[in-house]
Amino acid sequence: MLFINSADWHFSNYSSDPVIKSTGLSEKLNSLVTTINNMIQYGRENKIKNQVVGGDVLHNKSVVHTFAMSVLIDLFKNNSDIEFILLNGNHDESSRSSDSVSGLKALDFIPNVHVISEVEKIENILFVPWKHSTKELFQKEKSDYLLSHFGLSEAMLNSGISIVSDISMKDLSNFKYVLLGHYHKNQYLKNEHTELYYSGSVIQIDWGEKNEEKRFLIVDTIKNTIKSIPTIGYKKYIELEINNDNRVEIIKEVEKYKKDGNKVKLLIKNEFSYVDDIPKDIIVVDKQEKDITQRGLTSGMSSADRLIRYMEIKGIPVGKQTEYKNIALDIIDKVSSEAK
Repeated sequence: MLFINSADWHFSNYSSDPVIKSTGLSEKLNSLVTTINNMIQYGRENKIKNQVVGGDVLHNKSVVHTFAMSVLIDLFKNNSDIEFILLNGNHDESSRSSDSVSGLKALDFIPNVHVISEVEKIENILFVPWKHSTKELFQKEKSDYLLSHFGLSEAMLNSGISIVSDISMKDLSNFKYVLLGHYHKNQYLKNEHTELYYSGSVIQIDWGEKNEEKRFLIVDTIKNTIKSIPTIGYKKYIELEINNDNRVEIIKEVEKYKKDGNKVKLLIKNEFSYVDDIPKDIIVVDKQEKDITQRGLTSGMSSADRLIRYMEIKGIPVGKQTEYKNIALDIIDKVSSEAK
């Protein structure tokens, strides 16, 4: 089977973004549609008619935004010559329970869309959707390829940290190649049995994915080749460091990025004497100016409250704070349990 593999589209209204007048779409939704259409066109030009999405087609867990779903349906219907295989991810489900239902069910009526919500094998690929017990679904299976949606202990989040998961590379020895969604950072891992790829998200969703080059994969399961291709067409989050020595070059870079519609943030890490030279609409962060001991963090706070306050200080997007807080609390609980 020859196909383009991507993941983590995260369709939503993104109503807090400015609207692009030419399309009527919010900035991020417009970036998604443009990028995905460019990816589809690349496949069309290279005679690749299959598009496989490894989960999280939708963004808001248990919520389907009517407008965003309408845009997604139009995207599929306007590309009727392309076959889309959509794997359920955790963001596509209504809950983590066994009776959860998928928001992708709304796409069942489209002839060129095939939604995978249960384990299914197509040719030499085992498709395993996200479930609360995903590991149990593939443990006794064997195939050349596994395509699924989960976190792996050896893999990294965008922040560069790894989260302990119930699935490790050693658990995947029944598969030669593993293609995953879930983590937005594209990455490659390998051991003596298995090669593993996270295709990553197709656009930079927020500042947490700043400076990352996004991609999709071209997978040929007959020739056993996997090739990485950069995605194009999205507005980027760019973070640059500026100091007295590099200020002229950096400000030129800023002007170029801004001209292309990207969002830019400047970090001042060392002494900087030319603040007035920086364009007024640029976010500027002095990494030395914030002392968290003087920012409302107290010993009387609960762990959860301290984590939220710390993330506010660090400028973590509100939409990510609960997710990161839960991850951090899980780690704290595990460490505490092991210490007992």
